[in-house]
Amino acid sequence: MRLPERGFAVSPSAGAPDTESLRRFLEAMRRQHAEESAGKTVLITPEAISQTADYVLSHHLNVAQGGDLDATAQTLRGYLAALADEAEAHLDTGRIVVREMVGRARSEADEEHQPSLAGVRRAAKTARDLLALMTREGWRGAPDHGETVHAQAASAQADLP
Repeated sequence: MRLPERGFAVSPSAGAPDTESLRRFLEAMRRQHAEESAGKTVLITPEAISQTADYVLSHHLNVAQGGDLDATAQTLRGYLAALADEAEAHLDTGRIVVREMVGRARSEADEEHQPSLAGVRRAAKTARDLLALMTREGWRGAPDHGETVHAQAASAQADLP
């Protein structure tokens, strides 16, 4: 018997699999997981932030639609909030460049509108820029130094599309 879709085993009398029901079930499981892990602190490495930003800014995301970007936008908002906290704790916020970058990161982190490709890419650029500034200013967030960025689980554990 040939399977109609990879991963689905259906008898010939059952017809085509109901992929929409399976998709809704998967989304419900993701929401439940996010609710259960809300409030838990997750350690995020600067490399994870950098790799996420690089992916979002690459051509791989060109075909993504607004609805496909929800998890990515949520993840980037979590990263930006955590980076802004780290920057305020470790950098001289009296300097204009630091104050401007932290303000930009907070503004992006607080945006809650429908995600768009342009908006997600703007957030990724902000994360990349703030991470670069922090590194130039001597912040050592690399895992081999034992420091990591903290973010809320509901934001940081979202899957990329």
